[in-house]
Amino acid sequence: MTKLFKLRLLTATLLALLCCMPASAQWHYGFRSGVMRTCATSSDYWDRNDKWGGTLGGVVKYDCNDWFALQGELNYALRGFKTDLFSDVDPKPHDWLFNFHYIDVPVLAKFYPAGLPFFIEAGPQVGFLAGFSENGAVVEPFSSLSDYRKWNAAVVFGLGVETDLGIFFDLRYNLGLNKIAANNAFRHRGWELTAGYLF
Repeated sequence: MTKLFKLRLLTATLLALLCCMPASAQWHYGFRSGVMRTCATSSDYWDRNDKWGGTLGGVVKYDCNDWFALQGELNYALRGFKTDLFSDVDPKPHDWLFNFHYIDVPVLAKFYPAGLPFFIEAGPQVGFLAGFSENGAVVEPFSSLSDYRKWNAAVVFGLGVETDLGIFFDLRYNLGLNKIAANNAFRHRGWELTAGYLF
């Protein structure tokens, strides 16, 4: 099989796929932002307490038909957890916050039952660790960015509503799959409630 034949075959296949796409398919672009309630869990230890965070990013959506769409995003996300720590100076417990700054890239399949504006969404997500900080009043920070994995795999699923005006709201659950550090078994978990707009 020559290179020219392979090129023609590839071109013909792409044209056939384009012709098979429904005429109603179209692209949409937009943005989303919201709040997150996250924690860290492990099967070996107790759950770390929830903490508030946030997310902000851009959206690209492709409507395949009235009931199915694909959506990719590029988001900033602040997640983490809260725990109680003690000190020799002050034996009372104090809140200690662990903040993780991620750049998240989810790819979601969206289903619109019976063509309604309500949707169900699910798909994989990869997060890239961009920063880390601790916030406590008693002890000095005892970990750094280099102590944590530079990426985080997760599964995202949720539901929402999308209006004819382009405004949408969704509620998602983010289920982290890999450990956040090599020396512990904690994984990110959390809910996020967002609003956005699609052009």
